[in-house]
Amino acid sequence: MTFCTYITSHPAGYYYIGKAMMARIKQGYKGSGKKLHSYFKKYPKNQWSTSILAVFDTPQEAYADEGVRVTVQTLKDPLCLNLIPGGTGVPMWKHNEQTKAVIKKFAIENQASLQYRAVMSASVRAALNTPEVKAKLVAGQRWQKTDTEKVKARAESARQTFATLEYFEKASKAQKKAAASGEAREKKRKAGAASMANQPIVQCPTCHRSGKSPLMKRWHFQNCKWGNK
Repeated sequence: MTFCTYITSHPAGYYYIGKAMMARIKQGYKGSGKKLHSYFKKYPKNQWSTSILAVFDTPQEAYADEGVRVTVQTLKDPLCLNLIPGGTGVPMWKHNEQTKAVIKKFAIENQASLQYRAVMSASVRAALNTPEVKAKLVAGQRWQKTDTEKVKARAESARQTFATLEYFEKASKAQKKAAASGEAREKKRKAGAASMANQPIVQCPTCHRSGKSPLMKRWHFQNCKWGNK
């Protein structure tokens, strides 16, 4: 089984570059994506032509070639109908149910051959045995181990800190200080309320309003703004 990169284009200048199996291209496959299919509705499919750009033995090689051809700069072209940079493919969950059914049917029909299974098995093994993939797996295991050790070390440090007498003494002092501060504020508030209650009631000669002496002296008498209203 062979794979390829292809280009589907329209005389108006619109184009789409993708990766697929040669068998699908021979069956009339022209590409996927909402943007491309919206243009299929605007321009009939018989106006579009599909050409093979390159042929490969493995899907990894085809994806790599697609990644070179469809870049972020390519997507800026207003005539380009690709939605994402090439080289990664589109997860199945992004397809609608009809597309999933077509892909599943095609996969079942082609998986019957031993040759297909052998090619796919070899390509998967080759992809997993690359130095890059192995390095990522090792780095992930190291990170997980290191992260677990850090969490355990922090937990143990916290337990030791909370178990010391010094920690409890500091916590006790802080609680007492907070309580004392609250009591002091409450005592001051009550003293102020009592002092205000003992103040005489006076009347402003300008606006003739009455109230407790401290407030009246602040807002009335020589500071009164309501006398002429």
